[in-house]
Amino acid sequence: MADEPQETEGSALRKQLEAALAENKTLKSERRERAFSDAGYDPSAGNGKALAKLYDGEATVEAIQAFAKDEFGWEPPAEESAGEPKSEENGWDQLSRTPGGQSPTPNDPSSLDNRIAKAQADGNWDEFDLLSAEKVEAARR
Repeated sequence: MADEPQETEGSALRKQLEAALAENKTLKSERRERAFSDAGYDPSAGNGKALAKLYDGEATVEAIQAFAKDEFGWEPPAEESAGEPKSEENGWDQLSRTPGGQSPTPNDPSSLDNRIAKAQADGNWDEFDLLSAEKVEAARR
């Protein structure tokens, strides 16, 4: 009967350890997701999701961006200055213009590139994936 209190203490300690390990795992997962988001990649969709599955290094913005650049040539997203609010309309105007200042025609390949860039900038990964597939298909023709 002397063994019963030790088993109870041991099982209580085991439960505390399991709870601490589960909390630690959750916190690490949340920190990793936050690092990907802060680096400019959504770990739940599109390129960010693929990057998150492949990346197993340190969960820091710098390390994630370095991996994305080294492995895929992806540059970190440009940071917006705090003093200038983002104007989506002006950003789209800039993206939708060709270097000569003319709006591209709908069949112009640069128009597709601009739409891809806008989808990526907006974080619309479903649209980005569809447009990227459309670009690949157009290149095959």
